[in-house]
Amino acid sequence: MDPFRCYLFLQTMFVFLLTMITDTMMTLFILLVIWRPNKFQDYEERIHDD
Repeated sequence: MDPFRCYLFLQTMFVFLLTMITDTMMTLFILLVIWRPNKFQDYEERIHDD
C-alpha cells in the first residue's frame, strides 16, 4: 500500500468514527431530553398522590 492510499484510508476511518460518535451522542442527548421531563412529571405526581 502506498502512503497516499494509507492516509486516505485512515482519514475515512477517522471521519467514520467521528460521525458515529457524534450520532450516538446526539441520540443519547435527544433521549435524555425526551425522557427527563416525563420522569420528572411522574415523580411530582407521585409526591402529590402521597
